[in-house]
Amino acid sequence: MKNCRQRQLLSIVLVLTCSGATLGADGPISPRAVLHASGKVQVNGAGSRTITALFPGDSIQTEDNSVANISATGSSILVKPNALVKFLGNAVEVDQGEVAIATSSGFSAQADGLTMTPATEKQSKFEVADNEDAVVVAARQGNVAVSDGQQT
Repeated sequence: MKNCRQRQLLSIVLVLTCSGATLGADGPISPRAVLHASGKVQVNGAGSRTITALFPGDSIQTEDNSVANISATGSSILVKPNALVKFLGNAVEVDQGEVAIATSSGFSAQADGLTMTPATEKQSKFEVADNEDAVVVAARQGNVAVSDGQQT
């Protein structure tokens, strides 16, 4: 009987200790988006499954004849072939290649120190391409504001 009580007490202590450890943390990290890969797509340098959870800071690289579609709340981001992007949670950072963004939640893109953001939180569609020499932005639906972070 004494052994049983000790085990119960130990179990309660362990549960409370583990629970207390998580209370002090910022909370569990949950995925912010889902990636659907078609062809050879890498996430953080490793081959991606067809469907992968994405977290802020994850990098996505597509190869020839490959694309990745990122589905986030209110947004869809198509990462075109031969692109390298970083998922930031509410934006993507385009290091190389091209993305097409459709958003109703203000999802933005960054490239070469520029930030492209829909002018309103209505449905917007735009594309961003970062080539070696230039950043090209094409607004397909709605207006897109381009900022270099400097105040005017």
